[in-house]
Amino acid sequence: MRQRILHPFRPSPGECRLLIAGVLLGGLGAVLAFVVVSQVADRGDLLRGWSLSDAWCAASGAIGGILSFYIGRRWLGRSGAVGAIRALCAVVWIGCLTALIAGTLILPGYGTMFGPMLFGTVILARPALFLAWSCGLILSHLLVREWRMERLRFAERAANWH
Repeated sequence: MRQRILHPFRPSPGECRLLIAGVLLGGLGAVLAFVVVSQVADRGDLLRGWSLSDAWCAASGAIGGILSFYIGRRWLGRSGAVGAIRALCAVVWIGCLTALIAGTLILPGYGTMFGPMLFGTVILARPALFLAWSCGLILSHLLVREWRMERLRFAERAANWH
């Protein structure tokens, strides 16, 4: 607690883990958005020169991943069987929300409608992407759980402080 008073802008270890989880999902969202747009554009080679639109698609996926993590973070970090079930539901919820946000940023209107559908078809067509997305969200779940436990310890110390 003394460190928090002396250095108010230094993040705690749990806050660093929360930031890592957000950056991880942002990176995965960027990769998924790029793969989805490449699949739709019928460009089989992913190792090619990037255009400005490719960069915007990847940036939109990163923004979508970070925002969906922020919106859906309440589903993550709980312990026990209920927490595990909620984390598995978060894989679907945050994935759809990422696709919705990224699709809206890439192509307003049509992207909002077709983003989650295209995300679902690409995930079904490429199981390695589904595995990467699921592992990223499970890792984020574990990182958020550490952050929640740290918050609980801070609250207990504050309650016991006289």
